[in-house]
Amino acid sequence: MSIGILADIHGRERTLSIACVVFIIGAIVQATGCIIGIEQMILCLGELVAFWLNYGFNYLETPHWWRTPLAIQVVPAVILAYGCWFWVPPSPRWLVQQDRHQCAREVLARLHGDAAAMVQMAAIADEVAFEKAVTTTTWGDMFKTPVLRVTLLGMGVQFFQQITGTNSILYYTPSLFERGGIADPKTANLATGGVGIVLFVSAWFPVFIFDRLGRKTWLQIGLFGMTCAMIGIAVLQWHAEGHPGDKAIYAIVTLPYLFYVFFNISWGVGS
Repeated sequence: MSIGILADIHGRERTLSIACVVFIIGAIVQATGCIIGIEQMILCLGELVAFWLNYGFNYLETPHWWRTPLAIQVVPAVILAYGCWFWVPPSPRWLVQQDRHQCAREVLARLHGDAAAMVQMAAIADEVAFEKAVTTTTWGDMFKTPVLRVTLLGMGVQFFQQITGTNSILYYTPSLFERGGIADPKTANLATGGVGIVLFVSAWFPVFIFDRLGRKTWLQIGLFGMTCAMIGIAVLQWHAEGHPGDKAIYAIVTLPYLFYVFFNISWGVGS
C-alpha cells in the first residue's frame, strides 16, 4: 500500500532506487550482526546464485566466512539504485500526472522516436484527463464494501503465502538438515545448494503450465504437496532424535526439494 503512494509522489524509478537503499542498509546490518512465472524464475535464479556462493565461501578457513556473501549482495543493490536514479527515465504517465508534459514527451521520444511519441503522448494525456474527471475513489474505499472483500482476499492470500513456512525452510535449511542428522556442515550446505537448483528448475513450470488450470486449483495442489513435505520433515527430525546415525534420515534432504516444487508451481506465483 505504501509503495503505491511513494510511486505516485516520486515516480517508479526513484521509488525502486529508494527501495535499494533500504536493501543496502539491511545487508550492512546483517554483515555486521506467464509474466509472474518469469518473475519467479528470475527471483529463483538469484537465490540459486546465492546458495552456491554460500557453499563456495564455506570453504574459507575462517569462522567469519558468512560475512563475505552478505557483503557481496550490496554490489548489485548499488548498481540497481544508481541505475534507477540516474539512467532509468521517469514514467511518461507519471510525468503527465504531475503536469510535466514536455518532460513526458521527451522521454517518449527518447524511447520510441518523435512520431510515435506524439501519438502515445496524446493517448496518455487523454487517459489521465479522463481519470481525473471521473475518479473519486480514495484509499479508504479499499476498506468499504464491496471492495473490502477484494482487499481482504488479496491480503489473505499474501498472508497465507508467507505463513506456509517457505521462509523458514529457505533461511534455515542447513540447520534443518543438521537437526535431521546431517552433522557435516559442508554436506548440509551442499544439500542446501541443491535447494537452489530445485527452486530455479521448478520455477520454469508455471511459465508454461500455470494458465492451464485455475489459480484456485494450483493453490490447492500446492497446499497438499507442501503439507506432505512439512509432515515428512517433522517425522524424520523426530526419528533422528531417537536413532542418530540412521542412514534413512538422509531422506530429509529430498523433502525441502519437494516443498519448493509445490510452492513454486502454486503459492510462489499464484499469490
